[in-house]
Amino acid sequence: MSGADRAYPILLALGALDAAGYSLIAPVAPEIAEATGAGPALIGLLVATFPLAMIAGFLAGSVLVRRSRIRLLLVVSLVTIAGGTALFVLGGGLDVYFVARALMGVGSGGLWIGVTFGTLERWPGREYLCMSRVFSAYAVGGLAGPALGALSGLRLPFLAYLVLV
Repeated sequence: MSGADRAYPILLALGALDAAGYSLIAPVAPEIAEATGAGPALIGLLVATFPLAMIAGFLAGSVLVRRSRIRLLLVVSLVTIAGGTALFVLGGGLDVYFVARALMGVGSGGLWIGVTFGTLERWPGREYLCMSRVFSAYAVGGLAGPALGALSGLRLPFLAYLVLV
């Protein structure tokens, strides 16, 4: 098995992990609202912080991709996601949750860029097949996130996700 073939399951797992982090918030949002007294608009903004921060992750990730540092991008992205997730586990209020969600989003943007370009780089001529599988892995993660979010309380879902990261 070539190095590229060994990397493929890792890239698929990272795609699923990334999507799980994005979708983890939905079942936890009512718990956050109750714990912080935040209303729907503020909770909506908290949820939107992740994709907004992803844009910064895309931009930062593109710098490392242009320098052919995809592996470094994947590691830095995972560490950033882990840091944001740890802030949810440690808790501390709505302001901390906004920072946490932003860190998770920046890391997710970098991870998405790393998985995409890692796939395109390793399998020239098979990009369509491989990327369709990556998107399937993201769909699996999109299902796993709410399942993790359904764990009891505000911190336990993020702790479970942190263990996966």
